[in-house]
Amino acid sequence: MERARRVMLTKVRRWGWLAALTMVLVTPSSLCRALGHDVDIVPLKSQASFEHIASKSETLKIAYLPPAIEYNFYLDVWKGIAEVAGEQGHQVFQLAPQTDKPAEQMDMLQAVIEQQVDAIILATHDEQAAAPLIQRATAQGIVVVIVNSDALSHAAPVHAVVGYVQRKGTYQLGQYAASLISATKRNVAILEGEPGYHSTERVAGFEKAIGEAAMPVVARANGRWNTEGGYNATLQLFRQQSDIDVIFAANDFEVIGAAAALKAINRTDVLLFGNDGVADVLPYIRDGSVQATVYTNPVLMGKMAMAVAVDSVEGQFRGGFVETPTSLISGDNVAEYLVDTTALANDSELTVVSEELVDLTNADGSGLYWDILRAIYQPRGIEVIAKVVPLKRAQLMTEKSHADAMLGHHRGDSTQMIFPQWHYGSQQIYALFSPARLNWQGISTLQGTPAAWVRGANYDAYLPLEMQFEQSIDHLGPLLMLASGRVDVVLDDGIELQKNFRRHAERLMLAGFDSNEYQLEKVLDLKLYLAFTNTAKGRKMANIFDEQLPMMLRNGQLEALYRKWQISDFPF
Repeated sequence: MERARRVMLTKVRRWGWLAALTMVLVTPSSLCRALGHDVDIVPLKSQASFEHIASKSETLKIAYLPPAIEYNFYLDVWKGIAEVAGEQGHQVFQLAPQTDKPAEQMDMLQAVIEQQVDAIILATHDEQAAAPLIQRATAQGIVVVIVNSDALSHAAPVHAVVGYVQRKGTYQLGQYAASLISATKRNVAILEGEPGYHSTERVAGFEKAIGEAAMPVVARANGRWNTEGGYNATLQLFRQQSDIDVIFAANDFEVIGAAAALKAINRTDVLLFGNDGVADVLPYIRDGSVQATVYTNPVLMGKMAMAVAVDSVEGQFRGGFVETPTSLISGDNVAEYLVDTTALANDSELTVVSEELVDLTNADGSGLYWDILRAIYQPRGIEVIAKVVPLKRAQLMTEKSHADAMLGHHRGDSTQMIFPQWHYGSQQIYALFSPARLNWQGISTLQGTPAAWVRGANYDAYLPLEMQFEQSIDHLGPLLMLASGRVDVVLDDGIELQKNFRRHAERLMLAGFDSNEYQLEKVLDLKLYLAFTNTAKGRKMANIFDEQLPMMLRNGQLEALYRKWQISDFPF
């Protein structure tokens, strides 16, 4: 890329933590300067104007919109953004669909623009759909920073781009892969991401390197950027073409899925290569299931994106692409990236907390979700200790390591826990309301409408609205609030609502609640995740979960458990 100019990010000068981290971004001469570190800036071909940019107050309001909460990579970017915001006293919030659904993300982007934020840090897999909204944001004087990209040209002009050069990283990975391959085992399969710029760039870099080594690509499939997609795509590849020696995946979540698929079909002779360097993939590299990945340091990327956003609003950054560093992680150096590899205590037991849900997590230890956990961990000699507590308490206990894990997490609204890539269940969230009091016009009806739900559910994190809500310790409380007129709508899982109508029929009748007088409208589809404490033990248990659940899915054991408990919604 043409290097046209160099400017200084003021936050590099102000923040001691950034000095060491940005050394790889700067030229040696800049390190000698007394007043901070220079950062190389590449001009954008579609540069938005800074003419109408001005901070509205000393405390900036900045929105972060990743493609989906399901990607741990973007949760790590959020950690970097939130860390900088906390140090500088700015207000930041994250808003994203739970799964990668661009249409939902566009609704959220529109809602954020209407909130008149100072800046938007955006990563999207559908730039064309985002273009008219980005144009609207920049016209209103909102700074738009694209994160995790290296594109200099965009469908709509933006103020800045922060990310790593994708082709360069995967080209180096491809060279490393070629160095490991024998003369007779050279057939390569590609797990692409969803069609778009990111997938094209990452695949092109790897293909260029293996092409130079005369390694043919014999098959390719769409891994959909996630673990389940990588798992299914790998099984599809081997049904069509068994003579595969190497798989490159466009991100680490796909490669983790590929590793699970290879284990399921007993293929131990295939070399795997990923991209991103997320913490989830490191144990796979350590044990040799994955050979290498490109480490892109998403936390630093988030810090740099936040620095650029703040400096742009304050008039100290005038646009361009800021490159963040990459390196290769392989079996030779993975120990340098693994955190807390000390010996584990009590790893023969797993204490899991959950709210009580009929037939799912019964207080006596029976239920579908408890059975799934026992099927995963007991074959490994790990006893599952089941405890029922209110949902919010379950979250606090796990964050503070008073429990090893919690059931019922939607993922993404906590940076203090570890999430596996695979979900175990799902929820369909409904709005319950009286049509006599509320004229339903779709999800937008919830804007500013007094609402209630169980404490800890955090449904507002997945709705592109400014919510006015109350929370209750249990699922009965919101229904009583609705009956009394204290709120106009209740949000809860549809099945759980029906169960509570029956379970608390007498109490609800005394409160004047008649379910026949209320209407239900679906507002959200959410996957349910097991959330682990952020410790070495938590990481180990999350890895076991990710290894075993796809095996249960493939051999039919998981579906059989759903049938046993007569749960018709099988979310796989």
